[in-house]
Amino acid sequence: MLRHMADPDLPYPPPVAPTVQLPAPPAGWRVALIVWGAPATLALLVGLMLLATPWQPRTYPFGETPDVIPGAVVLALANLAAVMGVALSRYRLGLASALVALPWVLSPFAATMAWGWWSAGLAVLGFAVFDGARRHAAWVGSMVVVLALVYCTSGVYWSVPLSGPVDLHSHDPARWFDATRFSYLAAYLGTIVAVVLAANATRHRLTRRAAGLP
Repeated sequence: MLRHMADPDLPYPPPVAPTVQLPAPPAGWRVALIVWGAPATLALLVGLMLLATPWQPRTYPFGETPDVIPGAVVLALANLAAVMGVALSRYRLGLASALVALPWVLSPFAATMAWGWWSAGLAVLGFAVFDGARRHAAWVGSMVVVLALVYCTSGVYWSVPLSGPVDLHSHDPARWFDATRFSYLAAYLGTIVAVVLAANATRHRLTRRAAGLP
């Protein structure tokens, strides 16, 4: 009604079109690849690593493996848990943390331990740091550190790809902890630190990029 009452001799500004909120541009494919493709890729690598590992039972802490749970079935469940833990690390981090710990709980019944299981825990640790999940990172980080300490200092056997059961023993029989074991331990702990630093640096870089900072 007011529009019809306006004086046609007076200049009026043209009507302003309503503001349309444009959708945010989609994230780059590199970011999507890091966020969603990395867990699947690392899970595939862990699976291939476990497939390439020769399995030879070493010790049965509780005597012979119970007949109701054959060692081969337990080993398959442990390997599956390690792979699924890595695959779910960006979706269900709490479940993933439990899954990568499960193989070590089952190891007495499988009569073996695997280097691939430790690698799965290391991968989940990296994703926990990348997501800023400090509680899960502390739990998984403590697990992989303790396992590395035990492996490098106790002489326990781990099954490694293409070789089978391998232990890290001292080259000097008169010394329990010599330079050889020290170098192994430094390499394992250094790998853990490198994964944590790389995941943290990647997280900060992507955060700054998402905020438009150089």
